[in-house]
Amino acid sequence: MVSGAAGLVCAFLLSQEPRQEAPAFRQGSMWKRLRVVFGSRQALLFTGLLSAFSVAWLLVNFFYAEKLEGCGIPLAWLSAVIMGYSAAQMLAEPILRLCAGRSRRAMTALFCLLIGAALAVFGWLRSPWAALPLMVLLPLLLDLAAFCLEEQQNRLIDRLELGGDRAAALSAMNMGVNLVEAVSLFASSVLAAIGVGWCFALCGALLLSGALVLCRSPRVSPAA
Repeated sequence: MVSGAAGLVCAFLLSQEPRQEAPAFRQGSMWKRLRVVFGSRQALLFTGLLSAFSVAWLLVNFFYAEKLEGCGIPLAWLSAVIMGYSAAQMLAEPILRLCAGRSRRAMTALFCLLIGAALAVFGWLRSPWAALPLMVLLPLLLDLAAFCLEEQQNRLIDRLELGGDRAAALSAMNMGVNLVEAVSLFASSVLAAIGVGWCFALCGALLLSGALVLCRSPRVSPAA
């Protein structure tokens, strides 16, 4: 009680901070900066890769069960697979720490190539002994590639001198990701009709293509 009364007295004795007026909202400047984002080929490439990651996660979450059946593995193994890849995902942070000091650009391209190749191969696998390890490793590779790519996305925003409108720039770049995810959810029945193996393989091929473009793309120079 004594400490509460002392705190109340001190609160009344504190000097009032000067009131600061909020800066005017510069709508025209914001739209100009967003045009810079949409005009960047690398920003569009990052958006495409993140969209492919989103589709890959949808395939993992919704079609692992069908893939198990296609490989002749009982569905009772699905819980073990989920626990296995959840445990494997905890290795992401130690692996990233081991990669510290290396070129983040090179690591981003490497992880994108690895997850693209793994998805493409996984789509055609029928052997249960080969499919099960990949089912455990795919989410880990997705996490590693997505973390590195999101880091490159933030660095791109800095190089384009959009740090002051980072939230707006990230929202603009992620709009395409959200759109692809929504379309994929509505088209899940179509994806199932195409064939689960084809879905994984095509997603992997898209990621491989994007990773190769990322390897060949030049660094972005700062905006004028």
